Amino acid sequence: MNERIRVVMYVAIALVVALFAANADLHAQATASSSLQGTITDQSGAIIKGAKVALVSKAQGWTRDAESNDSGFYRFELLPAGFYNVKVTASGFAAAEAINVELQVGVVSTQNFTLKPGSVAETVEVTATAPLMDQTKMDVRTDVTPDQIQELPLIGRDIADLAFLA
Repeated sequence: MNERIRVVMYVAIALVVALFAANADLHAQATASSSLQGTITDQSGAIIKGAKVALVSKAQGWTRDAESNDSGFYRFELLPAGFYNVKVTASGFAAAEAINVELQVGVVSTQNFTLKPGSVAETVEVTATAPLMDQTKMDVRTDVTPDQIQELPLIGRDIADLAFLA
């Protein structure tokens, strides 16, 4: 009888473990999300790192931001299915935009961008004044340090020759 209870316990434990394992797989299948990824390059094919990528959901009215990594790669994950606008900006390049990018459930969509060189419109305003010359003093002065005096190659080592330095 003890042997029979032990076998029933093992079977029950195995069934519980199997149910938990199956449930985990079903939960992963039920995730209703998608992903968007891509690479950002210039016209020569060189990668652009640090480009700003803005993903705008037209239906829900929210925006997510990302930045391209050292490989020019960006990625948005766990996105609801729908239509999105994607805008890419980078310093020194004209902005690029993809409109009505469709994301489907369970699909990783790819949207690559090739940026064209653009003009940088930036204004730098400097508001400083030049230092004024002190007009109350009319003398010309030079300070000579003791180290400089020791290093001077004076012929005869006469102290009067130092007067010509000023």
